Parts: sequence; C-alpha cells; structure tokens
Amino acid sequence: MAQSEQIKVESSSSESEKPSNYVLLPETVKAKLCSPECESWKKSLEEIESLKHQLSELSKNFENEKIAHALRQVELTKVKSCKTMVKQLVSERRNKNKTGLGFTHEPMPESITNTLSKNFNTNDHSPENEARLKEFLRKKSDDEH
Repeated sequence: MAQSEQIKVESSSSESEKPSNYVLLPETVKAKLCSPECESWKKSLEEIESLKHQLSELSKNFENEKIAHALRQVELTKVKSCKTMVKQLVSERRNKNKTGLGFTHEPMPESITNTLSKNFNTNDHSPENEARLKEFLRKKSDDEH
C-alpha cells in the first residue's frame, strides 16, 4: 500500500473516536498481518521498491553514458575529418611548385638570374662574395620599389 493511504489496524474501540483511515479488523486478520510471513513479504516489497529506484538511477546513468559516448564519437569524427583536411592541404601544397620548407617558390626574374650568373660566382660562399650578393639584391629590390 502507498504510504499516504496507510490504514491503521486496531482490533476494538468505538468508531466515533477513530479517523476515517482506521479500519476495524477481526483478531485473526490482525494476527496474520503481524505474522513473520507477512513481515518477510513487507521486507520483500521494500527491497523491490529499493531495486526499482536503483534500476531507475542505473537507467539514467546508462542514458547519460550513451549520450556521452555519442558525443565522444562526434568529436572523434570531427578530429578525423580535420586531420583528413590537413593531410589533403599538405598534399596539395607538396604537389605545387614549392621549397622544402612548405612555402611556394616563385622563380627569380630572368634579368636577375642573368646578372647574378655574369657578376657573381654562385658556388663561392666566401663572406666577401655573400656580402656583394646581398648588396646587389638589396639594390635591385630598392630599384623595383
């Protein structure tokens, strides 16, 4: 029985003094309600109610876990998608004309390469040659701007 509708059991008294939820029962019924067998049933019912509550909590946790798992799957899918896009972009860049550093390489204009090959030994890496080459390139860039 639900707790709000509990019935008080008493064997005898005048009915005018009892509230409406009191029921007069014969002594034999009262004895059966208080028997050990009835007590074990009451305990079983309490255990069932407790188990129902635990099951409800587990169900909620399971649902939350399913949702969390689905969110993790979505995040993994996003990460995989991003990795795929990055790989594709890197691959596209590698297929273009570029240097080993990952930047696109524009060839020097012919006028500069011709002048360099005439005026400088490009295999000479001495400090004097490097300084002359840097000065030349600086002047050329100043002339263009």
